Amino acid sequence: MKKTLIILLILSFVPALLTAQPREEVKKDTPAKTGPGLKQWEQGVINILWENTDVSSEPTYRCIVIGDANLDGIDDTIVVGDYDSPTAYIINFDGSTRAILNYDGSSVRAVAIGEIDGDGAAEVVIAGYGSNYVRIYDANTGSEEAYSPWEILVGHVISHYGSLKVGDVDNDGLDEIALGTAGYPYDENYVEVVEYSGGTLVSKWNSGPLDLDEIVCLTLGEFDGTTGLDIVCKIWGSSNPLLGFRGSDGTQLFSTVLSPSTTYVYDFAVVDIDGDSLDEIAAAGYGGLYIIDDDGTQLTCYETSDTACSVYAGDIDGDANVDFAVGDYDDYIYALEWDGTQLVELWNYFDGDTGDWMLDVAIGDLNADGVNEVVGVDDSSADTGEYQLIVLNNDGSVLDRYADTDDLELVELADLDGDGALEIVFGGGSLKAADIPLPSEPAIAIILILAAILILSKRL
Repeated sequence: MKKTLIILLILSFVPALLTAQPREEVKKDTPAKTGPGLKQWEQGVINILWENTDVSSEPTYRCIVIGDANLDGIDDTIVVGDYDSPTAYIINFDGSTRAILNYDGSSVRAVAIGEIDGDGAAEVVIAGYGSNYVRIYDANTGSEEAYSPWEILVGHVISHYGSLKVGDVDNDGLDEIALGTAGYPYDENYVEVVEYSGGTLVSKWNSGPLDLDEIVCLTLGEFDGTTGLDIVCKIWGSSNPLLGFRGSDGTQLFSTVLSPSTTYVYDFAVVDIDGDSLDEIAAAGYGGLYIIDDDGTQLTCYETSDTACSVYAGDIDGDANVDFAVGDYDDYIYALEWDGTQLVELWNYFDGDTGDWMLDVAIGDLNADGVNEVVGVDDSSADTGEYQLIVLNNDGSVLDRYADTDDLELVELADLDGDGALEIVFGGGSLKAADIPLPSEPAIAIILILAAILILSKRL
C-alpha cells in the first residue's frame, strides 16, 4: 500500500509538467518553409540561428576554422575564406562580422588560427591563389601584424584543400605555420615551417625542392613520438607519394605511394586508432578512404562509390571507439569503423543524386543527449532544391534535412551559445548557423520522474 501511494503521489505531478511552458528563448530568424528550389525543411527540426551575408560570394571548399581569439580556453571565432575574391572574414559567434581581411591574390584558399607571436592573443593566417604571400592578422581586431607578410619560397599558390596549418611543432608553447607550395615550375615545390622569432618571421626549415608536383593537402599530427607535431602532405599525381616530415626539424619520416593510386588527397583526419599514443592518418581520395599507420605503412583502403572528398573522425555508434564519417562525389555519407585490421561499414546514406558531391562532413552531439550526430553538406549541381544540409542520427536515419538556394561547400561544429550542445556553421553563398532544439524541460522532468519510480519500486 505504501509503495502504491508514493508512486501515485509522484505521478500526480505529471499533468502539470506536461502543460508547463519551456523557458523563453530568443526568437530566431527562421526563413519561411517554401517550395522546391527555395529554403525548405523535411522535418522542421533544423533551426536557422543567423545568416551572415558579408560572406556573399562563395566560401572556399572547406576553408573554415573555428578558434579561440583571446586564448581564454573557449572558442569564440569563425574564420572563413572566399573562393571568388581575395577576401577572408573573421566572424563572431553571434554571426556578426568582426573584420574583413583583404588579401593580395585572387582568392583565399587556406585559413588558420593560432598563437604565433606570444602576445596573449591568437592570430589569423591566410594564403591563397595569385600571390606568393602568407598574411597574418590579429584575431581580435583584424589588423595586420607588423611582421606580416611572409613570402613563400616558390610560385604563387598555397595549394588547394588546406595546405596551410598552424600548430606547435617544437613544443615551445607557440604555434608555427606549416605550408605547402604549388607554384611554377611545378617540380620545385616545398614544405616549409615558419616561426616567429625576434619580432619577425623566420624559416625554421624547408624540405628543399621536392622535384615533384604541387602539394595538394597538408595537415599536422603526432607520428614519431618526438616533441611537437609532425606534418603529412600529399603530392599531386597518381604516382606521387604521401610524405611525412618531423615538424621540429624537417626530417622526412615516410614516403608512401597509396594503393589504389590517387592523384589527390582531398581531406585528412589524424587520430590514434590503436591506442599507442601516435596518430594514424585517414586520407580521403580517389580510391576511397585510406588508413595509413604512423610510420607511413598503408593499412587498408575502403572503396567508396566515387572519390572520397571529405572525412571526419569521431564516435558515431557510441562504443567509445574511433569511427569515420566520409563524404564522396556520388552524394554518399559513409559511417566506417576501424576493427583493428580493416574498415567496416556501419551504414551508408545516399542523398539521391550521383551528380552532387558530399563536400564536407562532421560528427558531434547537436542536442546534448550524449549521442553524436553526423552532418553533411551537399554541393547540388542542379540547384533544384535538393536537401543540401543533412543531419543524421547515429544509426544513419535522417533527423532532418534542409534545402538552400546556395550550393553548400563547408561545415563546422561549435558551441556558439554555451548551452553544451554543438551548433552547425555552414556555408554556400553566405555563412549560416543552425541548431537542433534541446529536449524541453518538461520532457526531461518526466524522464527523471519515471526513473525515480523505477528506483522506488525496486527498493520498497
